[in-house]
Amino acid sequence: MRIAFFNDSFHPWKDGVILVVDNYARLMSKGNEVVVFAPKANKKVKYDDSIYPFKVVRVKTSRLLKSFYRIDYDVPVPRLDGKFKRTLSGYNFDIVHLHSPFGMGHAGLKFAKKNKIPVVISMHSQFHRDFERFTKIKLLQKFCIRHIIKVYNACDECYAVNPAIAKLFVDYGYKREPKIMFNATEMTPVKDFEAAKRDIDKLYGLERDDKVLLFVGRISVLKNLVFLINSLNELKKVGGKFKMFFVGYGKDEIKLKKMCERLDLYPDIIWTGKVDDRERLKKIFARADLFLFPSLYDANSIVQIEAASQKTPTVFLKGAATASMTAHGVNSFHAENDEKKFALAVFELLNNEVLLKELGDNAFRDIYRTWNDIVKDMMKEYERIIESKK
Repeated sequence: MRIAFFNDSFHPWKDGVILVVDNYARLMSKGNEVVVFAPKANKKVKYDDSIYPFKVVRVKTSRLLKSFYRIDYDVPVPRLDGKFKRTLSGYNFDIVHLHSPFGMGHAGLKFAKKNKIPVVISMHSQFHRDFERFTKIKLLQKFCIRHIIKVYNACDECYAVNPAIAKLFVDYGYKREPKIMFNATEMTPVKDFEAAKRDIDKLYGLERDDKVLLFVGRISVLKNLVFLINSLNELKKVGGKFKMFFVGYGKDEIKLKKMCERLDLYPDIIWTGKVDDRERLKKIFARADLFLFPSLYDANSIVQIEAASQKTPTVFLKGAATASMTAHGVNSFHAENDEKKFALAVFELLNNEVLLKELGDNAFRDIYRTWNDIVKDMMKEYERIIESKK
């Protein structure tokens, strides 16, 4: 099968959608021809597309548009890239899979329709949150939603990452019932949990009895990290003793570090920066007692699945879309959207080892899933859709 993926970001950048595309392409390239169409990275960042077992075709980007839209990545401009258009026109695919409704999504949809190729799209994001950040004008926010939903309605099939996101897109104006295709991870459990914990203790200067809290992801206010840092301050006020790991990087890192300094949290905060070594990252997950993920922005974060792979339970905010497929008090904890109450929930969990272990074991049982299973299901979907179009 010849498969094309289109997305508005890709390595060397890191985010959940990039990991989805990477794992789909990597696993599907075994016995299939796979091409990923994605933006070029900043010239200052080194990357080598030859390391992938699939073809990557890069598209010109605009840093001006990046500043205009106030986002972390350079914006692809496929309409202005003649070389990309010529390269794309030389391909013939059996199916096109879009992972964005913006620049690359438009390019992929146009190509698929012109060549009568089946086209599907994944629903990864709560776009209204992006548009609310971009403009305070409600009418313009609604216009943006109507604009992107046209891309979804033009596709042959749409896949939401969980039922909450499926419902959201129907509210946006999607005319059918989206199918559910969950996210997953390639991360496997550490072979020796005690050895993994000792390695992290040695690497970061921890004591064996230190309680470890963890956040992994973009260091951005979008992830509700101001709330999290204020909650850590409240946790200290009630006597909580902990070491908090922030793993990742992002445009708000300096601002958030200064906030930690002002609150005198720095002795208990460890900023690791970006961790590309997946073995080290899995050990960090294994060392953590709790994974703290107060994001209201994410749809179905991969990091919560990675945490579950190491039997580390997650504390979410009640009502968060990304928590919709977890069960409060069974395989996770859903705290109130209040800094003091969030802190108190963390404090009580850290002091209840029996419950912590139960939540962690159940998270592994209920939340952890591998890309091998998801990709098999998606390949069956491709085959069904291709056959239906004959």
